Amino acid sequence: MCTCASAGNEYGAIEASVDGVKLKNLESYKAQSGYFNFSNADNNIYDSCAGTYRAFADGYFVFLEPLPAGNHDVNLKVSVLNPIEPSFNYIADWTYHLNVVPSNSTMTET
Repeated sequence: MCTCASAGNEYGAIEASVDGVKLKNLESYKAQSGYFNFSNADNNIYDSCAGTYRAFADGYFVFLEPLPAGNHDVNLKVSVLNPIEPSFNYIADWTYHLNVVPSNSTMTET
């Protein structure tokens, strides 16, 4: 396991909800990848050197049942309060506003 991908996670808490309904047992959705190659382009959003690097993912991955047509909010909250290594500490709160269209609808270009 890559230490940098999982460092501090043992002190983390995660919450998620869909349209205000809390998702349960998120801890059971923790997964780790194997190593893979990650390519970074010039002038990337991370402001890091371009090139191909060895990467590793460690996190929570949840698949939802298809949502009905309409507007939906998916909210994710995470906090890490590591008493041993405070540099790992952070709090984040994201809300994704989704607009689900029926699968049989036809979208036209203008």
